[in-house]
Amino acid sequence: QIYGLLSPADLLNLSRASKDIYKRLKDDKSVWRLARKNVEDLPGLPPWLSERAYAALCFDRFCSRCLDTRKPHKVLWEYGVRYCVAC
Repeated sequence: QIYGLLSPADLLNLSRASKDIYKRLKDDKSVWRLARKNVEDLPGLPPWLSERAYAALCFDRFCSRCLDTRKPHKVLWEYGVRYCVAC
């Protein structure tokens, strides 16, 4: 599959392009796993996160609380969230 050649960030963006693509990709663990393996030095998947949620945590650039993208963010891996300095 061509999906396996994409990075997790590309796969996230693609999954948001249409409802049909989202439905196809949202639960396909193998596609997300293949994409994750395309990124060197990425920490292992935490057992409490889905492949898609982990990709979003690693590669999205918005605060989990206020959705701001302009401020620096810190990922709190143990909670599976990304917060800006204001939150």
